[in-house]
Amino acid sequence: MFNETRMPLGLILATAFGTPVLAQVPPATADAMAEGSGGGIGEIIVTAQRREQALQKVPVAVSTVNAAQIAARRLNNIDQITGIAPNLVITTGNGSSSSTQIAVRGSVTTNNTINYDPAVGLYLDGVYVGKAAGSVFDIGDLERVEVLRGPQGTLFGRNTLAGAISFVTRKPGDKLRIEGELTYGNYNAMAGRGVLNVPLADTLFIKVSGQFQKRDGFTKLVPDPFGLPAALAHSATGRLDDRDRYSVMGQVRWQPTDALTLDYSYDLSHTNEHPFTGLFGIGSGNIFDPNSPNYSGLPLYLYVIPGDNRPKTTSSDIRTRDRSRVYGHSLTASYDLGFATAKSITAYRNVTTHQGPLGQDLDGSPMAIATGGYVNHYSQFSQELQLTGAVWDDRISYVVGGYYYRDNGQADGPQSYFLGATNVETKLGLRSRAYAAYGQVDFKATEKLTITGGVRWTSERKRVNRLYQVVDSGGFHFDPPLTVVDITPDGQCYQPSGLYAPCSSPNQRTFSNVSPTGIIAYQFTSDLNVYAKYAVGFRSGSFNADAGPSADTANPASDILRYYRPEKNQSVELGIKSRFFDRRLTINIAAFYNTEVDKQVASFVGVQSASTINNNAGKGRVKGLEVEVDARPIDILRVYGTVGLLRARFSRFLDTITAGPDAGTQADVANNRYYPKSPRTTISGGADLEVFKGDRGTITLSGDAQYQSKTFALPGAYTYDPRFPLVATAASYAIPSSSLFNARIRWDDVPLGASGLKGYAMLWGKNLGNNRKVNNKIEFGPNFGGLLNANYLDPRTYGVTMGFKY
Repeated sequence: MFNETRMPLGLILATAFGTPVLAQVPPATADAMAEGSGGGIGEIIVTAQRREQALQKVPVAVSTVNAAQIAARRLNNIDQITGIAPNLVITTGNGSSSSTQIAVRGSVTTNNTINYDPAVGLYLDGVYVGKAAGSVFDIGDLERVEVLRGPQGTLFGRNTLAGAISFVTRKPGDKLRIEGELTYGNYNAMAGRGVLNVPLADTLFIKVSGQFQKRDGFTKLVPDPFGLPAALAHSATGRLDDRDRYSVMGQVRWQPTDALTLDYSYDLSHTNEHPFTGLFGIGSGNIFDPNSPNYSGLPLYLYVIPGDNRPKTTSSDIRTRDRSRVYGHSLTASYDLGFATAKSITAYRNVTTHQGPLGQDLDGSPMAIATGGYVNHYSQFSQELQLTGAVWDDRISYVVGGYYYRDNGQADGPQSYFLGATNVETKLGLRSRAYAAYGQVDFKATEKLTITGGVRWTSERKRVNRLYQVVDSGGFHFDPPLTVVDITPDGQCYQPSGLYAPCSSPNQRTFSNVSPTGIIAYQFTSDLNVYAKYAVGFRSGSFNADAGPSADTANPASDILRYYRPEKNQSVELGIKSRFFDRRLTINIAAFYNTEVDKQVASFVGVQSASTINNNAGKGRVKGLEVEVDARPIDILRVYGTVGLLRARFSRFLDTITAGPDAGTQADVANNRYYPKSPRTTISGGADLEVFKGDRGTITLSGDAQYQSKTFALPGAYTYDPRFPLVATAASYAIPSSSLFNARIRWDDVPLGASGLKGYAMLWGKNLGNNRKVNNKIEFGPNFGGLLNANYLDPRTYGVTMGFKY
C-alpha cells in the first residue's frame, strides 16, 4: 500500500511547482546515475570533449539528460527538447512539421531552406546533420542527449558557431534486451516503441529499435463560414496539425579483437503530416484592407484569427501537407593503439522533404490567394578521423582530427498567387565541399590547474545554381516561361533594360578560417571547479540562391547571387561547477559575453516572389547568465531547475535604404533592429518524488514547468522606418511569453510473473494549462498585402503509457 507519510509532501510539491518555470528535464543528470556517498547525486559521464569525462570536471557549459529521463518524459525527438538547457529555444519551421529552428544564446538560423547552414550543430552518434530541413527525426532508443553551449570548433568536425546538440544512442550489448511500449491519449493519439538487442556471438551484437506516432489533428477544417461563391473559395476537409510518423534504427557492433570495435547503424524516419498555419493579420492600408483605397476586393480580412490563441476550427482551400523521408548509414571504427585511440566515423545521410507541387496554404483562407510548396532533395557524406590520447603520465591529454564533408541539394518551389493569376517557378541547387583540421590539448600544469589550447582550420567551397521563371503574370501566360534569373553554368540574367546578359557574379566561392580556443580551469576541490574560456565560432558564407529578382535584393540583377561573408562568434565564458552537502546539491553557473562579427541576418521579403535574403548586418553583442541546479535533499526526492538570462543587441547594423531620396545608400540602424528567438528570460523547474517502493515496484510522482519570456519570430525592426518599407516590425513578429506545465505518475519495476519481465505504466499530461498561444510567425510584406501567418503551441494532451522490459 502507499506510504502515507510521503503523500502530503507530494501535494506540497505539486502546489509549489504550480508557478511559471521552464523545461521538461533535469539540467545536469546523465547516463551514469550511480549514487554518491550518502545518497547524493552520482557522477555524470559525458563525451562533450570527445572523450569520457565527469561532467563536473568539463570546463564547458553543457547540459545532459539520461535514458531514464528521456523515457519518463517521452523526449525522443529534437522538437521536444526545448528547455532542457538555459538559453535554448527550439521551434518547428513556419508551416512545416519536419524542420526546426534551433537557437542557442541568441544565435539561430531562421530560414530552413537547404541553402543555409545552421547556427547550432546537430549530431547523431557523432555524425553531423547538415540542414534544418528534415531535422525532426525520431529515435527509439536514446542513451542521452548533450547540449553544449558556445563555440565547439576545436572538438567537432563541422563548424559550431553557437553550440551543439548531440544525440547518443544505446549501442548493442552482450545481454538479451527486449522492450515494448504502447501509448494512447486524447486526440486519438497512439504510439508504440520497441527494442530488441541480441548477442549473436561473444564478439557480435545486434539491436533493432523503432517507434511510431499517430494522432488526429488539433484543428478541424470546416466549410467556409462566410459562404463566398465557388469561383472565389473552396473548402478542404480533414484536420490539421495531425501526427503520422515512424522510425526504425538497426545497429551492429562487432569486436573482433580487444582493441578494435566496429559500430554500424542505419536509421530511417518518415513523416506524413498536415501542419496548420493560421492567418494572424493583414497589413493596414494594403490590398486586403477594406478601408484602404488600394483594396483589391478579396475579403481576406474575414479570416483573420482573433487573439493570440490557436483556433479549434479553420477554413482553407488546401489541407496543407508536409512529408519527409530521412535515412542514414554510419560506420564508426575505434582502435586502441595502446598509446592512443584512433577513431574513424564514415557517414552518409539522405533527406527528402516535400509539400507537393502546391501543397501549402500560405494565406490561411478558403481563397487561393497565396499557395506554395517545395520539393527538397539533399544528401551528404562525411568522413572524420580522430586521435585521442595522453602522454607524460597523463599530464597532457589531446584530441586531434581531420574532417571532410560534401553535400548536394536541389530545391524546387512553385508558387501561385491571386487566384492563380500569378504563377512562378523557382529552383535552386547547391554543392558544398568542406575540409577541416582541429586539435585541442589539455596541459595539467599542477594537480589543480589545467590549461587548454586548441585551434581549428576550415576551408569550404560553396557552389549554387538558381533559376527563376514567371509562368503567368497580370493576365498574360508565358510559353515558354519568362526567365528572370538563370544562374547556371551557361545562364543569363535579366537586366533592368529588359535585355538578357551574362551574369557577372560567380556562383562558386571558397571561405577559409582559423579559429582558436583557450581555457584555464582550476579544481579547488573535487567538488569545486572554476574555468575561464575564450573561443571563436565560425559559420561559412554562401550565396543568396533563393532570392527572387533584383527588387528583392536591392541590387542589380547581374549581382543577384552576391555572396555574404562568414560569421564569427568571439565568445568569453566564465564558469563555476560546484557540489555541496555530500553531493546532494549541484550548482553550475556560466556567464558569457559574445561578440558576433559579420552577423548573418536572414530577412524574408516579398515583391514578386516569397523569398529570403541573407545579409552581413554588422556586429552584435550578446551577454548572459546561466544557472543549473540539481538537488536531492532526501533520498526519495529530486528537484531540478535552470535559469537563463539573455541580453542581445546590435552595435552596428548596416542596411541598404530602399525608399526615399537616399535610396541605394547604407545606414546604420542598429538601434532599430532586434535579435529573433532570443527571449530575455528562460526558466525551468521540476521534481521527481518517490511515493512508494516495494516488491510490487516503485511509484513516482513527477512535475515540471517551463517559462519563456516574450521574443520575436524573425528578424525585423522595433518600429516602422519608411526608408525600409519591406522590413517587418516587432509588432508583427512578437511572440508572447508562455508557460507550460507537465505532470506524470509512473509505476515502474512491476514483476510480471516468473518470466523475468518487468512492467511499467504511466499516466501523463502535457501543457496542463492548455496554453494555445502563438509560437512562430512569418510576414509576406506590403506587396502581398502584409499577410501575417502564425503557428501555435500544441494544446493540452494526456494519456496512458504501458510497457515492459527484459
